[in-house]
Amino acid sequence: SLRIHCKKLRYLLELLSSFYPATPLNAQIASLKKLQDALGHYNDYAVQQQNLIKALLDLPQRDGAPDIEVAQSIGALIAILRTRQQKERARIHKSIERFTSETSQASFEHLIRPKAPRHPPNNGG
Repeated sequence: SLRIHCKKLRYLLELLSSFYPATPLNAQIASLKKLQDALGHYNDYAVQQQNLIKALLDLPQRDGAPDIEVAQSIGALIAILRTRQQKERARIHKSIERFTSETSQASFEHLIRPKAPRHPPNNGG
C-alpha cells in the first residue's frame, strides 16, 4: 500500500516537474524512487517466501513423508529470502527517514511555497 502511494506521489511530481525548479524536485523524485525500489524488493521477498511455503506444504509424499532433501532445500531458500527481506527492511527505514527528514520537508515546503523576494518599503514616493 505504501509503495503504491509512493508511486502515485512520484508520478504526480514528475507530471508537475515542468512547473518547479529541477534540482530540488529531482532530488525528491530520486528519493521516492529509492523508497519505492526498496518497498518493491521487500514485497517480492515476502511473496517468494509465501510461494515456497505453499510449495513445501504441497510436496508430494514418498512413503508417507515428503522428500526431506527437497524440504530442506526449500527451507534454506526461505531462510535466505527472510534474511534479504530483513536487510531490505533496514533500507526502507533509512529511505523513509531520509524522505521525511527536516531537510526533505523544507525542500518540499520551498517548492510549494517559495519565499517572495523582499522589497524595500515604499515611503510615500
